[in-house]
Amino acid sequence: MSFRDRKIRVTPTPYFLMLVGITIAVFFAAFQYENNLSYLVLALMVSATTVSVVHTYRNLADIEVDAIPMPPVFVEDAALLKLDVYNHKGIAAYSLMFDLPGSRVLDKPMRLDHISPANNHILELKLDATHRGKHRITSLRVSSSFPFSLFRASFSQPIATEYFVYPKPESLRPWLESVEESTHGHQMAKTSGDDFYGWKSYHPGDSLHHVNWKAFARGHPLLVQEYAGNHTPLLWFDWEGLNEFEAETKLSQIAFWVIEAHQQGIPYGLRLPNSLVPPGTGNNHFHQCLRALALYS
Repeated sequence: MSFRDRKIRVTPTPYFLMLVGITIAVFFAAFQYENNLSYLVLALMVSATTVSVVHTYRNLADIEVDAIPMPPVFVEDAALLKLDVYNHKGIAAYSLMFDLPGSRVLDKPMRLDHISPANNHILELKLDATHRGKHRITSLRVSSSFPFSLFRASFSQPIATEYFVYPKPESLRPWLESVEESTHGHQMAKTSGDDFYGWKSYHPGDSLHHVNWKAFARGHPLLVQEYAGNHTPLLWFDWEGLNEFEAETKLSQIAFWVIEAHQQGIPYGLRLPNSLVPPGTGNNHFHQCLRALALYS
């Protein structure tokens, strides 16, 4: 639906009801005392009310609002929604108010005081991001009570914007550099001229000769040596290697490791109960892993 086809509602405000009461009082005073000045004041009040309806509606007419795609954020950060507000009229628009039904906005009031004719303005709204996952913003409400606050014009617009909130990164275990110590839930591959390049979690069918029994005796999960010639180092972040932690704590720790591996340029993959992300690098892989953590249930 075009912005020109939408319906703008105009409703009275409490100030209008106050004005109605005053107008009735002035009318009875003018009628009883036959005071010409009172009739003049009454005419001005009625005229101002009529003009207010027209200008309040016109102030909100031909205003187009588009939502700019939102970047992902981590839990406890502020999600940033940018709105591109365009004024198609030949006159300026004033005192525009914005509301997101169903969303917690951190900065209130969300107000745009002025936008020039045939011009646009980028309005930034900070949203609360306390829960990981995929979040949607389905509608936006724009309103204005300019010029006299006697009436409020408003319209609702679907915007269908979504954004991801990733788990908050937390380092409960240090970034381990040696293969022997890398049995704590993540396996770091290293090469030194032979064919050994890392560890993986034990799966039925793996050779028992390659199991790290020494680490298993110390209480670590079963890990199996991997051999592949001249492979580059890689990491596997395994959910099962963090069984002593609760689910949200596991997600936070793995998110921290993903960020560390991404910054160091080391290939890494995820093994989660409901998904597996093969090892890789780059920004797309980075966000794929964090999205998998955000959507875990």
